[in-house]
Amino acid sequence: MDPKRNEMKEVSQHALEVFEERNRAFRVLYDTIIELETCKDVSPYIILARNLKRICQAEVVAIGHIKDGFCDFSLESVVPESGGDGGGRLPDPTRVTMPEDVAHLLRKTPLEECLTPEACLGPDFLKAVLNGRYSHEAFSFFRFSCKSDERLIAAGMIAVDKARKIKTRDIIEIYLNFAGMVIERFYSIEIIKDSERTLKQLLDSIPTGIMIIDSRAKCVLGANTAARALIGCQGRNIIGASCKDLFCLNTGEGCPITDKKMKTDFSEQQLRKDNGDILPVLKSVVPIQLNGRDVFIESFIDISERKRSEAVIAEEKERLAVTLRSIGDGVITVNRKKEILLINKVAESLLGVRQVEVAGKNFDETVRILDAKTQEPIRGFMDRVVEKGDIVELREGLLVSRDGIHKLISDSVAPIRNVDSEIIGAVLVFRDISEKRRMEEDLIKKQKLDSLGLLAGGIAHDFNNILAVIVTQVAIAKLTDGIDAPIKQMLEDIQAEALRARTLTQQLMTFSKGGAPVKKLAFLKEVIMESSKFVLHGSNVLCEFSIPDDLWAVEIDEGQINQVIQNMVLNAQQAMPQGGKVYITANNISLRERFQSLQAGSYVRLDIADSGEGIDPEIQEKIFDPYFTTKPSGTGLGLAIVFSIVKHHGGMVVVESDLGKGALFSVYLPACQDVPVRQPSEKKDIPVLSGHKKILLMDDEDALRNSMASLLKNYGFDVHAVAHGEDALQKFQKEKIAQQPFDLVILDLTIKGGLGGKETAWKLREVSRDVKIIAASGYSQDPILAHYQEYGFDGIVVKPFTMDELIHAINSLL
Repeated sequence: MDPKRNEMKEVSQHALEVFEERNRAFRVLYDTIIELETCKDVSPYIILARNLKRICQAEVVAIGHIKDGFCDFSLESVVPESGGDGGGRLPDPTRVTMPEDVAHLLRKTPLEECLTPEACLGPDFLKAVLNGRYSHEAFSFFRFSCKSDERLIAAGMIAVDKARKIKTRDIIEIYLNFAGMVIERFYSIEIIKDSERTLKQLLDSIPTGIMIIDSRAKCVLGANTAARALIGCQGRNIIGASCKDLFCLNTGEGCPITDKKMKTDFSEQQLRKDNGDILPVLKSVVPIQLNGRDVFIESFIDISERKRSEAVIAEEKERLAVTLRSIGDGVITVNRKKEILLINKVAESLLGVRQVEVAGKNFDETVRILDAKTQEPIRGFMDRVVEKGDIVELREGLLVSRDGIHKLISDSVAPIRNVDSEIIGAVLVFRDISEKRRMEEDLIKKQKLDSLGLLAGGIAHDFNNILAVIVTQVAIAKLTDGIDAPIKQMLEDIQAEALRARTLTQQLMTFSKGGAPVKKLAFLKEVIMESSKFVLHGSNVLCEFSIPDDLWAVEIDEGQINQVIQNMVLNAQQAMPQGGKVYITANNISLRERFQSLQAGSYVRLDIADSGEGIDPEIQEKIFDPYFTTKPSGTGLGLAIVFSIVKHHGGMVVVESDLGKGALFSVYLPACQDVPVRQPSEKKDIPVLSGHKKILLMDDEDALRNSMASLLKNYGFDVHAVAHGEDALQKFQKEKIAQQPFDLVILDLTIKGGLGGKETAWKLREVSRDVKIIAASGYSQDPILAHYQEYGFDGIVVKPFTMDELIHAINSLL
């Protein structure tokens, strides 16, 4: 055979073998690509090791994944000879460490034959892979590496039978480079997937709602679990939902993201839930680019509970404000620096300031409290409270308002503590006790006057009984025959003075407890003149009268009206300490319409004017108040008594005064216009009753009882006198049984240690309904005297009474 032809044949045969080997290698490479793309559940290390074994026709291929550095890697897959093209992932990947020089060679050359197995990847690796089954004499060992961008990502070993020899080294190196890229891509995808899973878990674990919104389409691209829970659509996919439906609740409102200035901080907005409910949220919007797409990251949290808490706090704050406004005490709160935080309306009024004016100011510079006795400032009490936690009580202090007015207050200061019992401030609570103190003083004064009134009433009663004895004894003496004219005149004078002394008892009765006025028709002219002259007797003040004779009659209690006139004249006298003149006039007045508190009608007006200094307009409304007086030694009762008496008579008192021009007091009393004016008449003797009239007289004063009995006997009456109600009842019943009843009974109302006139009268009515009973009392203001008929009496006489008054009362009944 031609040698050249043989040589050509051998070359062709070799080229064919190379082509077939390369073709086979590329088919393996193609199969690797297909397997890596389709076999997702098979480890890429198994696929690479298996296909690398096919290319190399190797007995063993082992490959590991380098994770933590050049020297440490995890042996993932070993394809042994007995497994053919099979093999798989190790059940428990072995972690091995290669020598430093081996790691350096792997990084430098992707494929290199090792002279000894130990020089392959290291003793650990060799032990893990060969385990003594392969000898160096029979096999050739190659180490290989897979790199991507000069980064070593995997390494391994190939064991080939020496008889086969490894071929197509360049194809293997290409395959290894490709394998590095495949592994890198595979793990990059896995890393991305792991990152996505980690990010999703992270986002889903965040309690804040997070959504990704497409900036152009305004639709939801993603939402975490918290966002879905807040919206309430866990069972529904909201991807693609319009964010306008979620957040743009007001129609016509522009997009809060794009139409307004972008803000990354949180702002309060509203979110429409899947069921239509509106949820308040605190939302933040951040614009970013995600995979080349403009998006907004919206994060929001549910603030409904905070809103409810804010509403509760606002409600509590309002309730606190209302409570503080409603409290009748002044309240001031300060912080530890003693800066004023709050002041309520009462405190504002007492201090004469406003909350906005003093908020933040120092307490000591704003609030001044003086000692009530020394007038010295009280200092340091607020420091004791905020520094030591003491509770300070000031029973009495003087609060100085802005206008300088001093008000008596009672206050207490207590610390304000937080939940940890730390002092964070103090609260001052105080009240104006000026009026309370005045009322307490008035009460003490009233109690004293009440005690004096009880004493005065008793004295007046006893004094009236004494006067009654004097008057009746004088009356008996006057009836004695043969009395000389001078002696008779003396008796008249004694009787007149005793009757004038009744006026003094009226002064005492003013302080005693009495009832309604005992009214009877009277003409004021004589009452006015007598009362006025009595008060001004011996003074440096003169009285000028102007009283017409045709003055209408009035229905009055003469004793009480005497008090009115005397008090007003005395007041006029005291207004002119240097002397002067009091002008007293009286007139008939007809009111056609209502005048202040008076109804239309007929009145008698009494005017009492002085030329004194006058009354300050600021106190004119107070002069009729009980205990109000401008006189150091005055009691403040005179004009108060005037006002009370006139009011109980259905009248009114009016005052007119200018400083320096004196004062005019006008008293209006209802008039009895149809009563004819009384004309002066000559004094006539008391008519003596005809016939024999039987009278039962009860009085516990022996002298008065005996003198009255003697006087009545002189007038022809059959008088039986007893001391107590029990004796009167017994005597009355005895005479009624004997068919000799009494025609009239006179009962003293007050009996010491026995049955009084009131009780006796009711018991007498039980015995005889027709008996005539007259009440006699030394208390001219006894309530029984004003309404005697309601208590079983037919008439009254007030001690001391004249015989004219007594006989007149008896004649009116008999």
